[in-house]
Amino acid sequence: MAYKAKDRTDLLSGIDEFLDQVTVLPPGEWDPTIRIEPPKNVPSQMKRKQSMQPNGLASPIFGGLVWDIKRKLPFYWSDLRDALSLQCLASVLFLYCACMSPVITFGGLLGEATKGNIVSGPF
Repeated sequence: MAYKAKDRTDLLSGIDEFLDQVTVLPPGEWDPTIRIEPPKNVPSQMKRKQSMQPNGLASPIFGGLVWDIKRKLPFYWSDLRDALSLQCLASVLFLYCACMSPVITFGGLLGEATKGNIVSGPF
């Protein structure tokens, strides 16, 4: 806009138009009391890595799966209860309808285009 301005009024009107479309925050002082200090020491990752396997030995077939189910078993009831909440069920119903509507539409259009012969194979 500035390179197209022929005189001072064109430049000022361009600046006014720009300022009407943006939000300008006034400068202010930064309050250092709101800053969160970094932690003094970082927790070790070894504890997290050790909790991945119950022991260092090779597990039998599906041993890791069984161990994982035992570890997560206390949380299954709350997960099921959360899944049956109204908000979750509404989301599932919405996604089901959103995914099925193009399928139904395409099936109807394909049925009209093939005069009902949608079967694949010699039936």
